[in-house]
Amino acid sequence: MVSGSSLTAYWLGHYLGDIVFQMIPSVVAVLGIYAFDLDVKPSWVLFAINTLANPPFIYFLSFFFEKDEAGSSFVKLIYIVFGIIAPIAVSIL
Repeated sequence: MVSGSSLTAYWLGHYLGDIVFQMIPSVVAVLGIYAFDLDVKPSWVLFAINTLANPPFIYFLSFFFEKDEAGSSFVKLIYIVFGIIAPIAVSIL
């Protein structure tokens, strides 16, 4: 029992809440792609997959840390390295 609910209901509620919060920037990005008529039409599939797969990835990584702050900082570091630094390094090389 967590917070007066079953463990399944607790994690399912968090998962659905995370999906809703991640859907907002995904929908805005897809609308921006269509508004600017960019030639990446199937990109909505990638945004949908990311929206569904990102919360379990973060939950999985959080189990390796004792404190939430450490897990959150590690996930942010991974996103910075693979989302900003790696593409810059690839373009330079």
